[in-house]
Amino acid sequence: MKLISRFLKSNSFFNISNEHVSMFTIEDGETIEKGDFVVVDTKTLHARKPLAKSGYFAVGVAKKILDLANGKQAVICADGCHMIYDPDKAVQESDIDNTCYFATPKSITLNSVNTTKAGTIAAIEVSDDPIDIADGTDRMVWIRNDIMKESDLEW
Repeated sequence: MKLISRFLKSNSFFNISNEHVSMFTIEDGETIEKGDFVVVDTKTLHARKPLAKSGYFAVGVAKKILDLANGKQAVICADGCHMIYDPDKAVQESDIDNTCYFATPKSITLNSVNTTKAGTIAAIEVSDDPIDIADGTDRMVWIRNDIMKESDLEW
């Protein structure tokens, strides 16, 4: 019975990519949209967009926003591998498998001082399209995060 329980808890059969889905109430005054990276306050467990500040935990990317009966909103998130642009070209091939941190809601840094961990750098993609180069979207970093493995929080 323990083996079956562990198998179902891991979702390995039903969830090939092994993503974990979570839902959190959105912090008052914060606006989160589908596709935004999401972090939660480790004290209140309220969700918000990432910021360069400690005390938060990355839970993935917003998949759906729900309006609650009490007038607040909740966000459904999925962890796993997600893409973020690297317009400053701060991340190099040698940084793959290293930890990265949020600098802004849409960018990362390798500096860990007073920041929130974004995840582990999984891959880097570079586009040679002139339009992508002109608007700074020619360099994409794939970040992997797993709320079950990387959290000190009790779920």
